[in-house]
Amino acid sequence: MKANDKIWKVCGDTKHGVGGGNGDFSGKTGDNINIADLFTVEVYPNPASFGFNLKSNCKENCEVKVEVLTITGQKLFEKNCDLLAGNCFINTHLTSGTYMVKITKIETMETITQKLIITNR
Repeated sequence: MKANDKIWKVCGDTKHGVGGGNGDFSGKTGDNINIADLFTVEVYPNPASFGFNLKSNCKENCEVKVEVLTITGQKLFEKNCDLLAGNCFINTHLTSGTYMVKITKIETMETITQKLIITNR
């Protein structure tokens, strides 16, 4: 897909899901969304030694909540960052292992979860 391609936003509710939860996807659809407008975050370096950076495509109102979780979902770390100010460095002092980084945009509650590998050398 190219940055100016369109995708469909499919709407549902939290109780019944898309199309009322019966497998019928002929329910409501939302507006077209420009792919370039979607919230994206890059976690780097990955693998990391002790901490990592976040970089986003945000153009405005980009305060995010960053959570680092074990692969079983236990929260180990939480921090708020403003990604409009530039890259956000997260120094977690984690031991070697595989973790999940959950990034939530505060204004819209859009959430991105990415795997992070820590290799302490």
